[in-house]
Amino acid sequence: MSGSIYNGYAITTSGVVELVGKDETLAPTNYAGSVEIPLDANGSASGEILGVTLIQREEGSGSLLSVDGDLIILNADPSIAANAVTLGAAAAIWQSIVGAIPIANSDWRPTSTEDANGQYVHKIQAIPFESARSLWATFFLASATTMNDAGGDDEILECILRYRRDE
Repeated sequence: MSGSIYNGYAITTSGVVELVGKDETLAPTNYAGSVEIPLDANGSASGEILGVTLIQREEGSGSLLSVDGDLIILNADPSIAANAVTLGAAAAIWQSIVGAIPIANSDWRPTSTEDANGQYVHKIQAIPFESARSLWATFFLASATTMNDAGGDDEILECILRYRRDE
């Protein structure tokens, strides 16, 4: 079997999705704005997230933060504003969560002292999802330090999902 086939179905990637942009502040215990992750323009399909890579880069004069938090995956658009204090009170938002991937500051490689240009976390975690054209993601910041809290701080947090679609 080819390296790109898992249980008979092709593995694909979301491409790079920006969770926190260089001009977006994300304070401790707040949520990044929700972003859509299109799965396929040809129609809905169920499947399984197999793993995620988070990438953190600095484009300004600040330094990288090895942040703690949770990458939360949802199956409906939660319409979360950038730096939101809560996900919202609507039950539908909470019920649309299909999974979360905890990220610890010790997960980031290389450390910011080893490479000041960027860091990554790669987690292998199965998260099944029901039939959908898109998933949505947000990042809950559990660290005590705010991302992009000062002028020249241009931290960027991105993610890449690798998933298998049921064909």
